[in-house]
Amino acid sequence: MKSFLEITFGPGDLRTVETVLIEWREQHSLPRDHPDSALAAAILLSLFRSGHDTVAKLQAAARLHKGLSELAPDDERRL
Repeated sequence: MKSFLEITFGPGDLRTVETVLIEWREQHSLPRDHPDSALAAAILLSLFRSGHDTVAKLQAAARLHKGLSELAPDDERRL
């Protein structure tokens, strides 16, 4: 089994992460260049490395990830 840090990403893997990241950004109305988008990408890559390697698994893990839920506060707290 490959070490967590030795995992490389192929084009399909990156599409999986990108798909979930785009959905997450759209749900929270964040542009691609927002700092929280970069943090979300890092979290999703980590989740992917941890074995959540399909869109469905990654979506489920993202919904349960406390850090992702705290990155994008609701609209009232943004104002």
